[in-house]
Amino acid sequence: MKKLRKIKLRTLLFSGMLYRINVLIVQVLFLYFLTGEWSVALKGSVGWLVIGTLVYYNYHYWFARLFKIGKDK
Repeated sequence: MKKLRKIKLRTLLFSGMLYRINVLIVQVLFLYFLTGEWSVALKGSVGWLVIGTLVYYNYHYWFARLFKIGKDK
């Protein structure tokens, strides 16, 4: 069986954080154009970012546990 390469945790966290910041900026701009208010756009964007992040990482955690990805035998 082919050995999986190790993922550098620092790189993974940095790229995930950079992705979330980009999503936050796009969401704030989109919601501002819809509502016309910065406070509503920022609150809504942060709320959706938290929900999306929790769902995303929860899904990947359970997927990895179900298929035993990344665990040593």
